[in-house]
Amino acid sequence: MRTFEEMLKDGFLDRIIYNDSGARHYKKDDNEAKNCDYELCKKCGGKCCRLCGCEFSPDDFSDLSFEGLLKEIEKGYITLELVDGDQFYIAGWIWHVRMRNADQPIVVMPGTPNSKKGCIALKEDGCVFDYKHRPASGRLLIPARDERYFHWECHTDYGTREALLEWKAHQKVLHDLAKFVGDKNYPCTI
Repeated sequence: MRTFEEMLKDGFLDRIIYNDSGARHYKKDDNEAKNCDYELCKKCGGKCCRLCGCEFSPDDFSDLSFEGLLKEIEKGYITLELVDGDQFYIAGWIWHVRMRNADQPIVVMPGTPNSKKGCIALKEDGCVFDYKHRPASGRLLIPARDERYFHWECHTDYGTREALLEWKAHQKVLHDLAKFVGDKNYPCTI
């Protein structure tokens, strides 16, 4: 696996063509009473959170400028991830923003090993963020109502595909941030 610096040096990132057209915006029903069942999630223990951090929507940030997003990234709990959109029936490579996994770098490139520890915000008593400060996919997670099916039947109305489509309009700033951040490792401040 090539390092981020090698990909940067050989121009891999500059060969990616971004098409900012076609970005979508998804209406998000952030109704905590409807979407959250803290008792069920407590019983489950965060199986989905142990796999991967939640997807952020651009709507989760008040400032989508380079400087604004960099301030958030420097808090150490955000990952910029480059994904092959073809996996989600979207043409091209697309940057998106999600919660950082405990054992992964800030910038996640194709070929980065999968997480072994899950979301950096998951602690023994659950997510460190209250409901309104969680990423969109965490706020929109609907837990399975039958504990026999935890994780397999939990679902979100805002998954990776929706995140990729929303972040398409912000590829230039995410690309520039990934190049700037590179292999830096900001400690998590949450």
